[in-house]
This record gives sequence, C-alpha cells and structure tokens, in this order.
Amino acid sequence: MRRIMELSEEAIAYGVHLSQYLDETEVWKRLYRFPFYPIGALRVDLRALTDSCGESWRIHLDKTFPWLYLENNHPVQRQRSTRFKIYVSPVPRDFLPVALGVMKICSQLSCRLLKVPAAIEYVSRPDKIVIYTDSWSLTQQVAAALTDEFKAFSSHGTPFTSPWDTHGLISWACDSHLPAGTLSSGMTWRVWLSQEVAASIYRLRHQSFSVERWVDEVLLDVEQNLGISVINWNARKVGG
Repeated sequence: MRRIMELSEEAIAYGVHLSQYLDETEVWKRLYRFPFYPIGALRVDLRALTDSCGESWRIHLDKTFPWLYLENNHPVQRQRSTRFKIYVSPVPRDFLPVALGVMKICSQLSCRLLKVPAAIEYVSRPDKIVIYTDSWSLTQQVAAALTDEFKAFSSHGTPFTSPWDTHGLISWACDSHLPAGTLSSGMTWRVWLSQEVAASIYRLRHQSFSVERWVDEVLLDVEQNLGISVINWNARKVGG
C-alpha cells in the first residue's frame, strides 16, 4: 500500500518543482504521466499483443492517442458504463509477459474491455495496462486473480489510485466517484485529481514553504477540500 502513497507524494513534490517554470496546465499533464520510466534500449514487440487476440478480442486503435482497446467478444458484462478501472503497472522490462497474462485472465473472467499501448513510448507510462469493469464484485475478482498471478513481478506504480496489492503493481479507481457534473464531460478520476493537485500547488505557490511543507499542505488541501483520502487516494465525500 505504501508504494502508491509514496509515489503520489513524490508526484506532488515533482509538481512543486515544475511549478517554478511551467504553467498549471503543463504541470497537471506531467503529474498525470508521473513517474515516466526510462526505457533506454528496451525493445518490446507490441505485435505479440494483437497476435494473441485470436477470436477472443476485437481490436480498436485510438484515433487520438497511441492506445489499443481490446474488447472481449464474449463479455459477462453488458453495460457500457465502465465505472471501475484496474491499473496493472509493471516496470517496462516486464510489460509484455504481464500484458499477455492480463489478457489471459481477462478472457477467463470475461472482462469487457482493456487498454494497452500501441507505441513503445507508452510502455514508459505508469498506467500502461488498464482493465475496465462495470461492477465492484468483478473488480475484486479480477484484482485478486492478477495479484496471485503477478506477485513475483516488480512494480512501476500508478499514483493517485487506490492500491490493491502491497507493492503497487495492482491498483484501482472509480470514475463515478467524481464530483457531480464532471463525469459527463469525459473526465476521469486520475485526470481530475492531477488537475486538482496542480491547482492546489499553484494556490500555495506564493507561500514561503520548503518543498516538504508544500507537499504536506497540498495533501491537507486534498483531504479537507476535496474529501479525498491521501492514504488510498479514494473518495471520502464525493461521488457515490
């Protein structure tokens, strides 16, 4: 659990430093992608993902960003709300075996939709594998299966999400926990939190704080004014 909490605090400290020379919009975008893991000379054959789809998955390429959406041909879920998201965040060198394992588990449990990178640079992101589910019971079932399967793998970790396992490989979020009116605009939980954290950083910018105090003040602001637990980065008072 501490891995996600520590990463989220590191992200805020990173945003504090960035606020000295970048505008608020650029800061929240950097927070959303933090930590961006260098891949160096790593080579990942992303075609292995599409080659493994077989008859189980339909492939959709995002027209705006380099993501592949894999839609299950035989989902147990029929709704289209995709309220819950499970983040699977291995270090880049482990991406391919973990992604292939995720596809297998999601096929077995009839998950409706998952998202994986369509370009090597997105393997560097923390949110490199996202599973969409429509119920809390299925979210729990899938997360438990993933934890059992990948306990030996190192985590990259996705800030501003709720940890599921102990070392940050598996975490989750729920977009319906967003404040009223934001979900309909296409907002997501992590984008909203990244924007709100950046706004808090900028509100405190003229105070004579050390970086450590600045981070603490942002965390306090998030808890008191947004109703978010900064232990598990989940809603206390917003949403439903």
